[in-house]
Amino acid sequence: HHLGFQDFLRYQVNYSSTQVNLIKICVDNVILLCNSTMNVTRFSALEVSLVSQMLSLLIESMQGPCAGNQELIIKSEIVSSLNFIIYAQNLNDRELCESDPSYMDLKSLSCILLSASLEGRHDDFVHIHLDRRLMKVALVEYKQDVETSLFKLTRLANHERRLPTVTENILFKTKQKALVAATTVLMELDHKIAVKDVDLTSSLITSLATSSSLNNRSSNNIQTHDHQTSSNKLSNNNKKNSRNTSKASSASVIGVIEIAWRGQVERTCFPLPLEVKYLPSSTKAAFLNEVFISSAEKRMSSLLKKSDFFISEMDLIYSKAERSTFFLQLHSSLPSFKIANYGLVVLLNLNILLSKSLAGNNTSQMISENIQERNTSKLQLSSIALTTGLGALVTLGYGLIIFTRSVTEIPLVIQSVDNEIKYELYEKKPSNKSFGEIWFMNIFSLVSTLALICLHYINFEPKLGLYVFFILTLNIPLFLRTCRENVFIYHPILGYRRKFAIIYDLIIRRSFLRNHVILAVFCFLGYFVNVEFFTL
Repeated sequence: HHLGFQDFLRYQVNYSSTQVNLIKICVDNVILLCNSTMNVTRFSALEVSLVSQMLSLLIESMQGPCAGNQELIIKSEIVSSLNFIIYAQNLNDRELCESDPSYMDLKSLSCILLSASLEGRHDDFVHIHLDRRLMKVALVEYKQDVETSLFKLTRLANHERRLPTVTENILFKTKQKALVAATTVLMELDHKIAVKDVDLTSSLITSLATSSSLNNRSSNNIQTHDHQTSSNKLSNNNKKNSRNTSKASSASVIGVIEIAWRGQVERTCFPLPLEVKYLPSSTKAAFLNEVFISSAEKRMSSLLKKSDFFISEMDLIYSKAERSTFFLQLHSSLPSFKIANYGLVVLLNLNILLSKSLAGNNTSQMISENIQERNTSKLQLSSIALTTGLGALVTLGYGLIIFTRSVTEIPLVIQSVDNEIKYELYEKKPSNKSFGEIWFMNIFSLVSTLALICLHYINFEPKLGLYVFFILTLNIPLFLRTCRENVFIYHPILGYRRKFAIIYDLIIRRSFLRNHVILAVFCFLGYFVNVEFFTL
């Protein structure tokens, strides 16, 4: 939005002889057409289109914001016309909504116009005029109707176990804009009026305390009462705002954020995508543990870097959860399912510790031996059966955990590697690192390891196995890390380097998936190698 063009519609600076206030003419036409609820209800399709275009013009003239246009529009009688529009039910307007999902009906445009009039206002001018003239009851009812329609829209797709169609997505976003606008208007009016009431009460009590001839003690009591009254009013209004916010958040389609800026608390509403409810709590916890909390700039910078990963993960989980009930239930109950599986591991280990017949053997061997021997006691059979059952449940639990995480993490790793390749190819500047800068730490580590081996060889009896262990454990991890960090610097389109990066990220950087794969392997080996593998 260009502020100069917006002001030019209201007042032409270089044309002092003839002034044409296009904003006022447009406002007068809207007031003339929408002078009652009955007239709005009887609008023809042509009149609906005309009013819709004029409302869109007024919205564009205020957004940015443009304070002059905001004051001119709100001081007029257009707020009463908007009340009539919000109350009315026009069949032609409804038919246009049903035929075109991207069409904004008159009620939605009215809410957006009211929201645009409040944009960037640090004074109470617009808030006072709206509070006097706007019928908030009608706005609240319309907001509830929009929430209901959005809930039905999402419930239909969930009931049919499918993703919303393109038409449903467009209709959802269109309704979402109207809901955000209505919530913004109600929230701003409640907040500003509450603050003004508190300020008036504080100034009145302070003036009474100053002009009175009471002693210091009574003055202190008045100030205390002033503080308590202000706190009570603020708390009551905060409860009212929280109720409005809870109603909005009940549909899980909008978010509200408060920002402390230059001594004031600024509030804003914004639409939330349907995928936001599928952001895993583990991803949130990992980000909060890794992010720098020393300054707000670093936190925002880290959030922007991670935003692509968050969006990709939410989209992937959303696309799979909406199509499969099994995956949805498993993903939503994964934390509880992990705790239950770990509890089964504890019971399995306790059973092995208490059973003497299982010591030093494996489960499959004990089962075959007890089938051949007929003199096996019932206690041994029950112990083996319990061990087999618990082991099968634990193995199945690990398999389900691995399946759930693999379905999401493997595609995310592949996507992140592909994005890294594109960044190295098209966006990142050519690397100026030399061979020595890249491999310096590896060479230093290898030389230090060889020096340590030489010292041991001179002073102690030579042990070849120990020397190989030193070389592998002290150098291989660093070597692989260096290869991963610099794998796409030279010839990034080579296929084997992409595969190496994917495998490295899955094994090293995705510790949750790697650890559960290892646990599942050892649990499986407990049947055929040694039952004590179950304890891992």
